[in-house]
Amino acid sequence: MEEIHIFSGGSFSLDPGAIFGMVPASSWSREYTANEKGRIRLAVNIPIVRLDEKSIAFDSGLNPGLPERSMAFFEVSMNDNMDRQIRETMGSDKIYATVYSHLHFDHSGGLSPSRDSVFRSSMSIIQESEVSFARRPNDLSKGSYPSVTIERKKSRIISGRARIAGGISITRTGGHSIGHQIAFFNIEGKKYLYPGDIFPSSFHIRPTHIPAIDSYPVDSLHWKKLLLKKVIKDGIRIIFPHDPRIQVASISGTVLKPVVNPESIT
Repeated sequence: MEEIHIFSGGSFSLDPGAIFGMVPASSWSREYTANEKGRIRLAVNIPIVRLDEKSIAFDSGLNPGLPERSMAFFEVSMNDNMDRQIRETMGSDKIYATVYSHLHFDHSGGLSPSRDSVFRSSMSIIQESEVSFARRPNDLSKGSYPSVTIERKKSRIISGRARIAGGISITRTGGHSIGHQIAFFNIEGKKYLYPGDIFPSSFHIRPTHIPAIDSYPVDSLHWKKLLLKKVIKDGIRIIFPHDPRIQVASISGTVLKPVVNPESIT
């Protein structure tokens, strides 16, 4: 059996300048409306697939290990029913493996030492460079990296490219963070890309729409162009981790003028 489901981990918010970078308000305001605090609300979309009878997640949602001040600053809203929804939908309380695009607070919830969740016995698949940086982040990045528990016996720490169960292909991109990674996989003959925060939303599909919080924006630009060329050519669907409106889309057009075509996973 092969299947894919996308679960809501809740939401959080960022300043428009952080998430839209140099894109002017006259452009992003056509699709997003700032709240009363001038912030942009972002979704936390968590894809989980069943391949070779194993459930594999891509990221694990919001991390409750953030300090209360940070939780308030990012206006974090957890989906308290997420674990139950995953168990009921997937028919199991065990996730075999979790591919972590990176370890920022909005992606690493299953690694929180305070959280007893469906991800607790999952094998964590993370880039070595991301693990090293998360342990000692610099002053500009430390607010994005909460405390996480990475047990070597329950982890697969990789460097660069790798393949895991179900034929999932993983590639380190860097860009958003030093050890950011992406994943390609197939479900019932359909090709998918989980891009992490290289494409956080459908709005960011244009190569130059890069968040200001990307640590290495030139690397993000490079990978966005490469990935767009591939997904357009090969008909690969993109799953957006933070889009509150469009979770999955195919892309047509050209690399410089991509067109988002919303898709259903059913």
